[in-house]
Amino acid sequence: MEQHGIKAISLDAENLQAYGDTPEVYAQLRRCEWQVIIVSPERLVTPEFDRVIHNDQFRRNLALYVVDEAHVVATWGASFRRAYSDIGAISQRIPPETPILAMTATCRPILT
Repeated sequence: MEQHGIKAISLDAENLQAYGDTPEVYAQLRRCEWQVIIVSPERLVTPEFDRVIHNDQFRRNLALYVVDEAHVVATWGASFRRAYSDIGAISQRIPPETPILAMTATCRPILT
């Protein structure tokens, strides 16, 4: 994304070690200094991220909520990683007009 001029951050355990899991990282999120924020399911339910989600400036600038690897959520869910069962709950915490997109490149067809 950086090569295309898009400022992005990934909030997972590995990257937060590089950035420092500090209050400043979350303050940057609230100030909308990142155009794309990739958040691990476990990080979605932390108090720090909850403060970001409820920040007025962040809420005004939130353009899209995307769940990647949606086949994992639908197929494995909480049996794979408990935090996956919390992904849908964020829809109750974001502005109601924010579109939600679930993506996957490997979903098998559903037979009915």
